Amino acid sequence: MAVDTINLQVGKLTPIQDIKLSKSLAELSAGQVVKAIIVNRLSDNQVVLGINGQTVNAKTTRPYLTGEVLDVKIIKATDTETLLQVQPSCAPSLSKLQSALAQTLPRQWPATQLLATLQTLSQANKLPQAIQTQIHQLLSSFSTLSQLPQQFALALANSGYFFESRLLKLANDPGAVNKDFKGQLLKLISLIPTDVASKQEKMPTAYGSKDSLPLAGALPQAHHRQFANLQDQSLPQILSILQEQAGHVIARIQSSQINHLLHSPDSAINLLLELPVQVAENTELISFLLTKNSNANQAAASWSIQFAVHLSELGELQAEISLQETSICVEFHVQKESTLSLLAEQHQAFTELLQSAGMQLNGWGLHHGIKEDVINTTGIKLLDIRV
Repeated sequence: MAVDTINLQVGKLTPIQDIKLSKSLAELSAGQVVKAIIVNRLSDNQVVLGINGQTVNAKTTRPYLTGEVLDVKIIKATDTETLLQVQPSCAPSLSKLQSALAQTLPRQWPATQLLATLQTLSQANKLPQAIQTQIHQLLSSFSTLSQLPQQFALALANSGYFFESRLLKLANDPGAVNKDFKGQLLKLISLIPTDVASKQEKMPTAYGSKDSLPLAGALPQAHHRQFANLQDQSLPQILSILQEQAGHVIARIQSSQINHLLHSPDSAINLLLELPVQVAENTELISFLLTKNSNANQAAASWSIQFAVHLSELGELQAEISLQETSICVEFHVQKESTLSLLAEQHQAFTELLQSAGMQLNGWGLHHGIKEDVINTTGIKLLDIRV
C-alpha cells in the first residue's frame, strides 16, 4: 500500500517563511503519532505545518489543502531532519458539503480588514490602473446607510451569497454580476499577478474576538471598523495583502452558503450574511440573520430579520424585527445605556410610522447588553480550527 511522507527540512528553512524550530517539535521521537494541521499551502509540494501549537516548513510528496488535519507518525527524528508518515484516517467520512465546509471554515474571516484596505488604497496611486479602477468600482457599488431600507433587496442580491444563482441567469441580465460582491472580489484577485503576490511573506491577521463563525446558532455581531496602515508596504506586499484578504472574505461567503445547503429544504430558512454599507466617508459591515418560519397552524409564514452594527455614537446595537402579516415586534440589545434612552424616546414615533403604513407594533423591547452566539455543531461532524 502506498503511503505518503512529509519531510521536514528543519535545518534549511528559507528566509521567506522565517520559521524557527520549536523545542517541542525537536523533542519528537520516532514512533509517536501526533495531530498536524496544514496551516498554509505554499505550493503543490510545500506547506507550513502546525504540530503541538508550533509551525514548521514542510515538503510533501503530494498536494494538501489549507485546513486539512492529519494524523502523522514520526518515522525519523534527528537534529537536521524529521520524517513523518501520514496515517490513514479513522474519522467518519464526510459528505461533499461537509468536506467543503471543513476547507472554507479555517480560511474565512469577515470583510472588515479588506474594507479598510480598500478604503486606504482608493485614496492612493500606488496600484496598477486596472486594480485601482476595480477597487473604486467595488466601493461605489455599496448602498449608503440611508438608502439601505429602500435598497435592501438589491443589496441582498449583490451580497455575493447568490452569485452562482445569478450566473445561471446571466443571459437574461448580463450586467447583474458586475455589482455582485463575490464576483467583484474574484475579478480583483484575477487582476493581481500571481507570481508577484505569492512570493511575499504573509502578513499576520488581526482577528477579532467577537466575530461569529457562519454556522447554525450564530447571531449577528457588530463589526468594529478597522484601519489599514500600508505606508511602509511595497507594491508586491500590498498586492499580496489584497489577495489574501479577498480570499478570506470569499471563504466566509462560501462557508455561509455551504452551511445553508447543509440544512433540509423543509427546515426554516436561516441565512447569516454581511452587507458592506457606506456610512459618511467610511464603509461599515452590517451582519444580518434572515429567518423564515412556516407553521401549518398559521395562515402566513413569519419572518425575522436580525442585524448588528457598531456606530461611533450609539456603540454596539443588535436588533430583531419579527413580522407576520401586518404585525411587527421589535427587540433591541445595546451596549450603552444612553442608547436605551434614545430608543425609548422613539417608541411613539415608530408606532405612528407603522400605523401610517397599515402596520401594527405589537412589541417594543429594550435590553442592556449584547446577545452572544450559541453555535450548534450537531451533525456537522467536523472540528473547526482557527489558524
